[in-house]
Amino acid sequence: MKKEETPTMLHKALSYFGGFKIKTMETPLNGYLEIWYKNGRYLLDSEHTNYSFGMLHKIFQLTFSELNLKGKAGEKIKDVLLLGMGGGSVIHILKKELKLPVKIVAVDHDPEILDLAREYFDIDKYDDTEIILRDAYDFVMETTSTFDLIIVDIFTNYEIPVKFTETVFLNRAEEILNPRGILILNYIIKTRSQREKQMKVLWYLNSQYSFTKDLTFFGSNRVIICRKG
Repeated sequence: MKKEETPTMLHKALSYFGGFKIKTMETPLNGYLEIWYKNGRYLLDSEHTNYSFGMLHKIFQLTFSELNLKGKAGEKIKDVLLLGMGGGSVIHILKKELKLPVKIVAVDHDPEILDLAREYFDIDKYDDTEIILRDAYDFVMETTSTFDLIIVDIFTNYEIPVKFTETVFLNRAEEILNPRGILILNYIIKTRSQREKQMKVLWYLNSQYSFTKDLTFFGSNRVIICRKG
């Protein structure tokens, strides 16, 4: 099945029995990528992990539930910065599932990811959403805007580029976070080295924020939540 073909009832039925692969490609920035059609929707996967609308989608649903974004906490969020857009799972949850009237700035450095997001996930359909093709680190360092919610979801396969774990980046993220704002960092922990790196970041954030919480999902996913005093 090609994307330009509307999924038939047979396609949809088969998608609930393991699904099927639609497309594979190699990108210079993210390596091997796959588009799958599972459970009646498209998914974006890398070689080792889900990028959008699979396990990652569930992780952010649970994280936002932990934060009570469907309730009073969500009413306080007006401006969102998403670093690492993928196929747009986070945007979909905030806009369509939680129906939050937020303005989203989504930053991703891979033009081929952006092409996939437009072709398979209709990423341009969301209102008040600005998509910026740029390195997320450079954007954070240079932006003059501030945000109520910053989400860092940046991987190459399941590795986070080192520059997004260093204090220079973490300090700058805090600077552009509004008072009472929330910072979310998503990690995949598969090795002892990854866990040690994540703990180092957590210890530092504990010293900088009035509230931090380390959540574990599905064994290998760790999500750090920080609230600015």
